[in-house]
Amino acid sequence: MIRRFVCCVVAPLVLALMFVAVSANAQNTTTYNIVTPYGGGTVTTPYRVFSLNLADANNNPAQIPWLESGTNTSCSGQAPPYIGFLFLKTPNPVIGQPNNSSTSGTCVPITSGGVGAVQFAGVDDNGRSFTGSFTWTETTSCYRSSGRVSRTVCSYTVNSGTLTITE
Repeated sequence: MIRRFVCCVVAPLVLALMFVAVSANAQNTTTYNIVTPYGGGTVTTPYRVFSLNLADANNNPAQIPWLESGTNTSCSGQAPPYIGFLFLKTPNPVIGQPNNSSTSGTCVPITSGGVGAVQFAGVDDNGRSFTGSFTWTETTSCYRSSGRVSRTVCSYTVNSGTLTITE
C-alpha cells in the first residue's frame, strides 16, 4: 500500500513541482526589428541615436527614444563603468513605459559595446533582471554649411537594426 502511494501519488507530485520550478526560472527572449530607416541627427561625440521605431514578429511596437554611447555618459544612479545608456519603450510596461506613453521610457545602462552594437542590463519594476542587445547599421553623409561660419556637418541614417531583450 505504501509502495503504491509513493509510486502513484508522490512521484507525479514531485515531477510536477520540478516542472513548476523550472518554468518559473525560464527566460523569455523577445526580438524587435527597425520598422523604417530613420535619420538620427548629426554625428556627435558621444554617439547619439534618437527615436528608433521597432516591432516584433507580431507587430507589437517598441521604441528606443534615446541611445547614447560614449565615455562618461550614464543614467541617473548608474554604476561604473559609465559607457552609455538607452531608454526603452516596450509593450511590456514592467521593462519600459507602454509604447503609447509620453514619457521617455526606462533608462538602461549599456554594459559593453559602441557604435553599431551595444549590450545592456537592468532590473524591471518587479525586481527581475533582464539583459539585451541592440545592433544596427547606418549610413553617414556630410555637407559643407555656409554662412557666418563655414563647417562640415555630418548626419546619419539608421538603416536596419535588431533589439533583443531576455527576461
